[in-house]
Amino acid sequence: MRTLVVTAVMAVVLAGCGASGTRPDAAASNGRSPSSSPSPAQTSSPRPTIPHPTPGSTSSGTSTPPPAPLGTSEGGRVMLGRPCVHRGDPAEPQELTVEAGPGETVGYSTYYSDYSSELDRPDYTTGHGYGEAGPDHRFGASWVVRATATLGRATVQVVATDMSDPQSVSFDLVAQGAPCP
Repeated sequence: MRTLVVTAVMAVVLAGCGASGTRPDAAASNGRSPSSSPSPAQTSSPRPTIPHPTPGSTSSGTSTPPPAPLGTSEGGRVMLGRPCVHRGDPAEPQELTVEAGPGETVGYSTYYSDYSSELDRPDYTTGHGYGEAGPDHRFGASWVVRATATLGRATVQVVATDMSDPQSVSFDLVAQGAPCP
């Protein structure tokens, strides 16, 4: 039963962040328009779309929400411990706290600035998972961001069985020794 619930929760995460396999910048990177039909080989590993264009506009002229806020989600139920992390630094784990009802299932996945995640990068062994909120109405997780993770803005997408919509929160990922923005 738990596997079924977690599968459903992660399906909501992927659907909530637009797992269509087409990124907003797809036309620029592969020469096709985002509406053209991909070949079966191109649909084997869909990637969620994380809104990174300039807030308020896209290449198609439609309005998009701004990128996920740093530190705390708009809904206020998802919080990160650090607005900036040095990748691969065990002294700087990222910490996630989610407010949810006791026993509610929570799932999370981190998407990096190049739209990569554990879905298409098996070497990303941290920054994703699931579990249950405790009697204190909190789910917590922490991880050291892989040294191979792409630098830039990372977005953590979170769902819980008692959330009507996924919530997103972001942090900046910088190289060892680099200053945080």
